[in-house]
Amino acid sequence: MYARYTKQRVNGKEHFHLAERVSLFGCNEGFIPWLLRKSIPHSQSEPYRWHLCIGAELENTEYPGSALVVDLKPKQKQTNLSLYEVLNVYGYSDHGWTPILLHLSGLFVDVDPTMVDRNCFSVEDEERDEPIFEFLYLAGSVSGGKLTGKWIAPPASPTNAALLWPEPLEYFNQCIQRQQNSGAQSRIVSNMEIHRAANLGLMQQKLGIDPDARITYRLTEHGVVIWDLATEKQYTVTQGNPNPSVARFQLPQKVKDIVSASDDQLKKRWAESWIDGWSEERETIFTELAYRGISTLGL
Repeated sequence: MYARYTKQRVNGKEHFHLAERVSLFGCNEGFIPWLLRKSIPHSQSEPYRWHLCIGAELENTEYPGSALVVDLKPKQKQTNLSLYEVLNVYGYSDHGWTPILLHLSGLFVDVDPTMVDRNCFSVEDEERDEPIFEFLYLAGSVSGGKLTGKWIAPPASPTNAALLWPEPLEYFNQCIQRQQNSGAQSRIVSNMEIHRAANLGLMQQKLGIDPDARITYRLTEHGVVIWDLATEKQYTVTQGNPNPSVARFQLPQKVKDIVSASDDQLKKRWAESWIDGWSEERETIFTELAYRGISTLGL
């Protein structure tokens, strides 16, 4: 069972409200072919490798601030709750068929349904179970820049598992690897300039970060990535998408040592490291001293 929820981030939590039951598949009402149709290049034919970032795609429709959610076990709603948000969909359209890879985030995985209201709930970032991947295949493809076929999933059966030839398998492996690499990068941050979160202005309030928290950030082609050093949370803010993605990261021990050092210890490290010239460590020490309001002049 599939549903569209409205999603809003408040005080570091994402709040979901059920908007409507929907279909993911089918050319007439399915969200996946509907979103894909909007981005198919003119005259595109088989084979066609494609990717839909669901949150970003929905922002460009009449459903901004929405999420697509899978109820994996609707027939067990009295005994089991398993809800997954669809983050990305990858497809390989060829020979009239389209195997797809769903990139999911577990909101609730095999939990007691009496503890959660399916129609309205909140999820903290650390409670998410991700990444999770699922393979399916659809009866449909692309030709001349248009969808062909019905784009529906075959009925459930022991013999209709997704068969993957080498080309789509290689493509999906690359997609999974990119997601895993992205996750690894989100957990590990190297050198950094330390800033006060309040300097982010309204963005700090929207993300729910403590105004006095130490943060660092990096501008990207499509927005900005912000790391909260205290909570070890990474916020990826994409232009045009009001719902930033959140992931965990691991703060390097060398940065923890700098942040936890006393003023005198930090001044000493700054004075003793000048001979090494400008370095990643020296940059972090300099910005940590500035965060504390300590001038490096004369040190």
